Amino acid sequence: MILQSDNVESWREYLPVESEIGHMIVTKKYKYIVYDMGSKQEQMFDLEADPHETRNALTEMDQKILDEHRAIFKKAFPEWV
Repeated sequence: MILQSDNVESWREYLPVESEIGHMIVTKKYKYIVYDMGSKQEQMFDLEADPHETRNALTEMDQKILDEHRAIFKKAFPEWV
């Protein structure tokens, strides 16, 4: 049975995802990824501006937004800190 509702408000602030190559959190607008390869390389995508995730926006990202997503990541994956 699929639950349906007219209330489209999000019931969580992020989605944590684990894979063989790293971990990520997905928020309403962004995807922040930390790879488990070498020096834990980071990527961040603006899912509204770049829905196909073709450009790593990490270096262009507003520092406040980046810090917020790093904090969410640490909350979701404390063992990775």
